[in-house]
Formats: sequence, structure tokens, C-alpha cells
Amino acid sequence: MAHRKAENGDEIWPTDKTDLLHRLTTLPATAFPHTTRHAAELTSGTTRDRFDFTVGLMIDGLV
Repeated sequence: MAHRKAENGDEIWPTDKTDLLHRLTTLPATAFPHTTRHAAELTSGTTRDRFDFTVGLMIDGLV
């Protein structure tokens, strides 16, 4: 999907996990505190690992 969007010229999309990790960690921490704090977890593991991690964060936030 990222490659397809990059080819369409709409925006510059990350092409690999390293690029995505860099982009997430360089977001303004005041505006995206959870994203910058958990960037490594959000870009590692399998799709299921990332899903489980994110759902866990949301549930922990409700408690």
C-alpha cells in the first residue's frame, strides 16, 4: 500500500519500518505523546502483535 501511494505522488509515504519509526519518533511529543513514546512497539513484530499492543494500551487507558 505504501509503495502504491508513493507511486501516485499524493504524498511521501514511508517505504520501510526504519523510515516509519523515524517519522513517528520525530512527531511533536506534545501533540502525539503516546505515538512518540511507543513508536518502537508500533513498528515492530507482526500485525497481530501491533494490534494486541494497541488494544492493550486502549484498555489500560480506560482503567
